[in-house]
Amino acid sequence: MPGYIMHLVEAEQVLRKLERQTGIQAEESWRSRYLLGALLPDTSTKEEKQQSHFWTPETLQKLARAPHLPLFLEKYKTSLSDPVVFGYLVHLHLDSCYVNGYWPSVFSLQNDAGEPEEGYEQVTRIWLKKQKRQRRL
Repeated sequence: MPGYIMHLVEAEQVLRKLERQTGIQAEESWRSRYLLGALLPDTSTKEEKQQSHFWTPETLQKLARAPHLPLFLEKYKTSLSDPVVFGYLVHLHLDSCYVNGYWPSVFSLQNDAGEPEEGYEQVTRIWLKKQKRQRRL
């Protein structure tokens, strides 16, 4: 997943775009709470991340785990105007983009036979696409 710097950069970019589109500058207290929300999900322990990142039981079986955004929206749809909740959504969205978009462009996960694999227990190699070489786990 992206580190906290990437989450802050993404949150700032989203906020700037919203400010440009609406013509409204965010108040400093709103901005601080929003940035807190953009970092908050990664303050949980490994065990708590199943809940904080809205992983489904199917997701837990995969090595690359993307948040299930519909579950987040179902839980918080009436709270998206809260800056912490909105920042939280921006955080999960970036995680989802990394796992589902960026990572597959950089590497593929494989089993012992060199075939594509997603299962946590079955992945034994990573194919680095740009370098055209494998790394064993």
